[in-house]
Amino acid sequence: MDPLLHPKYLLLLLEQRERSLKGHTRLFLVVASLTAYPENVLCAFNDGSLKSCAEHSHPRIVLE
Repeated sequence: MDPLLHPKYLLLLLEQRERSLKGHTRLFLVVASLTAYPENVLCAFNDGSLKSCAEHSHPRIVLE
């Protein structure tokens, strides 16, 4: 198996992007079920994949 296609690596690269929350969550759960990461780590990965989408899709507003 190509190391870049290993579920542990794919999970680290997963971002929501244009997928719906439901679609992203389904994909996340499928990939996560193929790994041996502890639940607290999976929660952090999922939270991070959602935040990365939000940060890139909305411009930051700076108030001075």
